[in-house]
Amino acid sequence: MFQHDLFEFPRLTQHNRETGRVYCVETGADAGATFPSITRVLAAKPNTGILEWRKRVGEHEANRISREATTRGTFVHTLAEAFLNNTLETPHNIAPTVIELWRLLQPWMSTHITTLHAQEQDLYSTRLRVAGRMDALATVDNKLTVIDFKTSRKPKSRDHIGNYFIQSTFYALSVYERTGHKVEQIVIPIVSPEQLQVFTTTPTAHFAELKEAIRFFYETTHDII
Repeated sequence: MFQHDLFEFPRLTQHNRETGRVYCVETGADAGATFPSITRVLAAKPNTGILEWRKRVGEHEANRISREATTRGTFVHTLAEAFLNNTLETPHNIAPTVIELWRLLQPWMSTHITTLHAQEQDLYSTRLRVAGRMDALATVDNKLTVIDFKTSRKPKSRDHIGNYFIQSTFYALSVYERTGHKVEQIVIPIVSPEQLQVFTTTPTAHFAELKEAIRFFYETTHDII
């Protein structure tokens, strides 16, 4: 059973507009403000690796793999959310591939996470002019930690997950801006059929990259809202 010490955050609503995803602040001092999502900000600069992969395997196959990955990731996130909420029951009618991934991830969560502070939490930053939804904020190995759960078809190298670190850095800075609590570390658990990988870093290590991504977005995107 995980302890719950939930932090308070303003309420946001998500809107998927023709120009892209935005979040609108509904409560608090910034009510009425609207910000683009962090995923949209990071997508403004094309990922050449993904573009080359799609060209190599073909659009039809790339779309099929992407749909399967999205479905698999959604199921694993749902299990992780229920587990952290202390409401997980024995999974039924879930694909064996998902159960295989969950059996790798669950022991790590049980061993390293003690207290949940927020989950599936919408965040925004007036300083950075960005918003987004964080997977989880928890005490991990006695440190206040942003957790971003990921699934993959195969193991990842640290060099290929730069945007994961940048995105989580935004969450960490937004937590501090909204609550005054300083996030000490970022943890990215990536589970694939082969293994569980757990990458750790600190928000300060990726702040410059985050600022550059936001600058690029605002300088190159005309229909921001």
